[in-house]
Amino acid sequence: MRVAPGARTWDTGRAMEPRARDTSAEAGRVQTDLLRSAGPQRRLEVVLHLSRTVIGLARRGLHRARPEATEEEIDLLFLRVHYGDDLADRVAALLRARRGRER
Repeated sequence: MRVAPGARTWDTGRAMEPRARDTSAEAGRVQTDLLRSAGPQRRLEVVLHLSRTVIGLARRGLHRARPEATEEEIDLLFLRVHYGDDLADRVAALLRARRGRER
């Protein structure tokens, strides 16, 4: 990996890998090396687990901010925050239309 001029690096000369503030540089290097050496299936498992975790944490934050909100309202708020008003409005309209057909 080429390092951009002025980019921060670890002692490897590679571009600095993102890591948690409570993780030492050595632990970050070990973790990065483990991920790089893992097969595609394991890397996909890690990515999916992290994705589920982040989505769950985001939804928990929305529940805490709006304890009175229904699950549908949380879903729409999640869409609005993470994907924008346009998508959230379109999904809300589709849900309203679906409810109208079910009556």
